[in-house]
Amino acid sequence: MNDESPVHFSPSFSADSRAVFHFGEFTLHCGTREATRHGELIRLERRAFDLLAYLLHQEGRVVTKGELLEKVWFNHFVCDSVIAQCIMKVRKALGDDGQTARVIKTVHRVGYRVGLPVKREGARPEQSVEAGTEGTEAGPQVIWLPTEPPADQESLSWVKTGLLPVAAHVLRSQGISVFQLDPAAPEAAEHPVASGTVRLDAGSTRGEAAGIVTSRLRLDNDVYRFDWQLQLASEEFMGTAQGGSPVELALQAAGEIAPLLRC
Repeated sequence: MNDESPVHFSPSFSADSRAVFHFGEFTLHCGTREATRHGELIRLERRAFDLLAYLLHQEGRVVTKGELLEKVWFNHFVCDSVIAQCIMKVRKALGDDGQTARVIKTVHRVGYRVGLPVKREGARPEQSVEAGTEGTEAGPQVIWLPTEPPADQESLSWVKTGLLPVAAHVLRSQGISVFQLDPAAPEAAEHPVASGTVRLDAGSTRGEAAGIVTSRLRLDNDVYRFDWQLQLASEEFMGTAQGGSPVELALQAAGEIAPLLRC
């Protein structure tokens, strides 16, 4: 397949085509399709530009390969190696070494994320509460609230929303649908559990959720601690995982939460 074939973004992404992103010494202008480093233009092929733009729109969230295939390649028949090659083109254009990449990070077995703090100009488009489209409506559903990042650790601010796709990857593989609420929504602030279910907001068409997950990440002497809590209608479960990678801890937590939701 020609890597420069037309790109068809989802409506929520294309509607924000005039956004401007600043990340490190780089700036990306979606409206004019220009990327600069210290004000100097950087040449990016069309698909590479679209891939970088999509990752920047996620502002540090881990994006799975499946999501990239859907949103950037529009589910055309391409393999994982095509994504990897496009990532290499972006890194090369930005002068980002793949072994010690700081702009685009590879999250092993999951996908990619932007590794630099992202500052955005322009209003954000309205976001769906759904974290992904995979999974089955017949199985249990859970709301995963943003992870609380370590205080005074700007470099770890990405975990607030960046760990959700990692956890969802595990849960959906076991038939559990995962959703994320807007942190500003009343449901997110109050963590409501009543009458056996957690109800999504009135605008949602996704029905009811069996529970809600809250979590926080701490860093102590280069060791990460991931605390999670699953709140059901009549009981609560808590757990802690420790290690050297937030992503691996989120994977571990999701593996522990899944059987509790399927009981």
